[in-house]
Amino acid sequence: MKQIERDLPRTQPDHPAFQTPKLKDMMKEVLVAYAQLDSEVGYVQGMNFVAAVLVYHSRTSYEALNVFTYIMKVCGYRKLFLGDLSYSRKLAGRLTQDLRRFVYDLYVHLVFVPLSRLRKGSTFNFLPPAGISPCVEVLFLLTLCTSSSINS
Repeated sequence: MKQIERDLPRTQPDHPAFQTPKLKDMMKEVLVAYAQLDSEVGYVQGMNFVAAVLVYHSRTSYEALNVFTYIMKVCGYRKLFLGDLSYSRKLAGRLTQDLRRFVYDLYVHLVFVPLSRLRKGSTFNFLPPAGISPCVEVLFLLTLCTSSSINS
């Protein structure tokens, strides 16, 4: 799992908690264990950021692994890490709906912030397709486009 070793220092490098051996070890345990549990997916870059949030809020790596496995298998996130780009649009749409329902102020900000403000000098400024926040979709696409499957 050489890629996991390379990605650990890149995960939340500015957050003091992620500089401690305890959290790094917990993240490694979660990522290695999941890669062994789901050999079809293995480890894919980007999983480290999901694991980081879970490890930060969990008491044990076992607890974080259970939640990570639930997110991947039950919530369907493993499809993203298998490269199913059509599923990313579905998840972005679901996230947009949940934001609208539960965190309306953030939803309004993400949906109606013109992309030209996100990239200085850009002429992008469009309405979200099918009610999907362009910010949410861009985040999903950036994660997917920079991810590659690693099975080492």
